[in-house]
Amino acid sequence: MSSNFAPKAKPAKARKAAAPARPALASASGKSKAVVQIGAYSSEARVSAAWAQLSKKYPGLRKYSPMVARFDGPKGTVWRLSIRGFGSQSEAASSCSALRGKGGTCFVRGVAGDSPVQFASR
Repeated sequence: MSSNFAPKAKPAKARKAAAPARPALASASGKSKAVVQIGAYSSEARVSAAWAQLSKKYPGLRKYSPMVARFDGPKGTVWRLSIRGFGSQSEAASSCSALRGKGGTCFVRGVAGDSPVQFASR
């Protein structure tokens, strides 16, 4: 997986991204504001492809709702792919740790202008 995470410089304000109208994927029901970021990409279109690849490689991700947020940082714009649906911050951290244990990359952060990602079936 190739992903470029947003730089650790002073964060810019995240903007809400538009999502296509389609029923949401089944998701965990947790209401925590913690999300697990699993990638950052150069375009919104790449987020869709990344979710397809990552949810196939790590099927456990499918029980959470994918989210996208546009991040305008000092090195340009990236589209952050995250998952939500955790009951708590510690549940999100445990899930991220489990993903890392399987070779994935992630980190836990709070919701910042994220909106649900809804992809068409292929």
